[in-house]
Amino acid sequence: MVTKLHFSWQIKMHFTSWKIAEQGLNYGQYKLPMDKVLIKRIDKDLPLPKYETGGAVGFDVVIRLDTVIEAGKVGMAPANVIVKVPEGYMLCLASRGSTPLKKSLITPHGFGVIDLDFHGPQDELRVQVYNFTEEPITVKRGDRIAQGIFVRVDKFDFEEVEHIEANSRGGFGSTGQTAALT
Repeated sequence: MVTKLHFSWQIKMHFTSWKIAEQGLNYGQYKLPMDKVLIKRIDKDLPLPKYETGGAVGFDVVIRLDTVIEAGKVGMAPANVIVKVPEGYMLCLASRGSTPLKKSLITPHGFGVIDLDFHGPQDELRVQVYNFTEEPITVKRGDRIAQGIFVRVDKFDFEEVEHIEANSRGGFGSTGQTAALT
């Protein structure tokens, strides 16, 4: 049975194949256009976020204002953009790998989740960081301390039951902390 969605997909694939053939390209040479994400910069003097390399899965976000993070405290650094997350995705804001070593800052919650309905006029992304030193740390305008990663998500309905059949595994770290050495 051919559904409307399947038929639409077949037409799109046929058209894409025709365009590839028309241009004399094979599939390995042809690059389909990337999806676009709507983004608004607060300060247009700062650059848009970008993927720094062709293999990067995260794009670096740029801090808009000098922000002092007090010793042993959590602070929020404005990231200069409002992003309309595409349907079926979430935007994950995570620390860049070098941020703890270079800035002595970590994300206190692991990573931030940006929902797809967080894009109103006052919904500038902010990077939440914890200063684990005994001195104040200044995140400067233009610093790149975090990265954004779009992640596909699914939603499910919940069905409440009285019991879930399975053996309990234990608690945190119940499978051990050391790998078996050979």
